[in-house]
Amino acid sequence: MSDFGKRGRPTNLSRVAVMTGLTRKEVRNIRDMNATWHKAGRRNHKNLPSDVLHQWFTDDRFTDGDGCPLYLPFSNTTNSFSELVRLCGGDIPPGAMRDELLRVGAIKVRPDGLLAVVRREFVPADIDGRLIEGLDYGLRMLASTIVFNTSPSRKGKLRFQRVASSDCVRASDARFIEDEVSKRLGEYLENVDDQISKYEIRDSNDDSTVEFGVGFFVYVDDKEKARR
Repeated sequence: MSDFGKRGRPTNLSRVAVMTGLTRKEVRNIRDMNATWHKAGRRNHKNLPSDVLHQWFTDDRFTDGDGCPLYLPFSNTTNSFSELVRLCGGDIPPGAMRDELLRVGAIKVRPDGLLAVVRREFVPADIDGRLIEGLDYGLRMLASTIVFNTSPSRKGKLRFQRVASSDCVRASDARFIEDEVSKRLGEYLENVDDQISKYEIRDSNDDSTVEFGVGFFVYVDDKEKARR
């Protein structure tokens, strides 16, 4: 609407509908949803279970002197799991969040009843959930970086975007490389996550914040040569 307007004014719904093939109602809904998203703050876009795990590993209120995540009671204290969920925002009850993180194996209940976090990342247990997670935190961010770097009007510094690959690695070696690289990247990403967390401003009313992310992935096309 802003790019195809005239004399500094945004174009109307009808023209956007003609250009995109959407109906005027769909265009209006997308426009209103986008405005609501910006007004509410970008943090609402983040996956809440992932945010809970991230906060548990990086927030001083939920870590010990060595930076390790604490065992948390479910409620009744300021350093509880319920308080952690509340600080992360969203409208999911702490009990539902606990059950979901238990279901996917991200946390466990200790014999003394305290909750212990098992892993730092949230991986949905079902295929649909993993697909949505991958599209949102993998494809969306990668696509945004590509769009930024290839914009015809871009004159400043490009964002980091590199790929290391080879098309002549033995399948058996590829599996070994994947295991080694995945382990190293996982360890490095945890360090990056700690670094990013030092600059976080957890104030929903602060309009100066942006979404910042770093992503790694392993790609193996083991079917291509089989088709030749």
